[in-house]
Amino acid sequence: MAGALSRGQRDALYELVAAGELTEQQARAAVEAVEAEGRARDSARARNVLVEIAGYLGAALMLVGGLVLVSGLHDTLARPARVGVMVGLTIVFALIGAYLGGGGRGLRERARDPGVRGRIVATLFALAALTAGTAVGIGTPDQGTLLPAVGTALVVALLGYLALPAVPGLLAVAIAAVAVVREFANLWVGPEYSPYHDGTFLSAHNITALALLALGIVWTALALRGLFVAPRLALALGVIILLLGAHWPLGGSYELWSYPVLALVAMALLAGFARRRDPVLLVGGLIGAMLLVGEGLSDLVDSDLLGALIVVVLGAVLLFGGAVGMRRAKRGGGVERDTSGRTGHQR
Repeated sequence: MAGALSRGQRDALYELVAAGELTEQQARAAVEAVEAEGRARDSARARNVLVEIAGYLGAALMLVGGLVLVSGLHDTLARPARVGVMVGLTIVFALIGAYLGGGGRGLRERARDPGVRGRIVATLFALAALTAGTAVGIGTPDQGTLLPAVGTALVVALLGYLALPAVPGLLAVAIAAVAVVREFANLWVGPEYSPYHDGTFLSAHNITALALLALGIVWTALALRGLFVAPRLALALGVIILLLGAHWPLGGSYELWSYPVLALVAMALLAGFARRRDPVLLVGGLIGAMLLVGEGLSDLVDSDLLGALIVVVLGAVLLFGGAVGMRRAKRGGGVERDTSGRTGHQR
């Protein structure tokens, strides 16, 4: 229990009783008061968890119910009615979120510490982005592109995130932004991935990759400057988008230009780790290097066995070289530095 006294605290308290500083009744009253406060905090915490689960479950059930209604009655409900269902859900999510957040002033105050209520509000705003995009998608079936739908979702997600910066909104913005990039490339040059567009570099696959790289660079730079809520998660999202853009052409058309780009992304992330000591950058750089080696060997070597042996040997050489370097640095009395760059103890 959060408010229970430890054995050491109890012993110290009763040492005061033995020394005559406190009476037995005073010590017992102190223990009971602390434990009562702990029970009250535990009870409040349990209620908060239940309220949060109920909020998430209620929002999820409303969303699923609306989607089932629209899809299950596709042939029965007219298109305006199906659009109306999604628009109604969007309004409900937005209004309930604003009400729970306490209006404009309450949302601004809650932005500093969202808490349980803030997380539910941010989730409702993120779901509003989904339903708004779905409404536009249902209402514009003849456009031949989902760009209006995902664009609407991105705008609503951004508005929700700006109203209350929290993790659900951050995830909604990232997903919608990637979808917008994807649909923009398809709209520009058509849905074909592998063939070049009129014999040029501008295929939909390449445009998607370049746009994802640009988005990843901007997102990662903003995350490194701490301009997002949950900076570590924001940085991870930026790194994922970067790696997705660098690897995208290798997933279908095997464009050779993607290899140096993927190598540059991996090296940049590893260089960023060397500068900032952020494990997200390290993991991203290692994933980029593994993708580069794996894709490169699959193209250069016909035998899977030979490719695997090359990877194992290369890994062993790097590991052994690193171990030797660390041992020599230790014998030479290298200076250890912490993540902030301050000098540590001599090894």
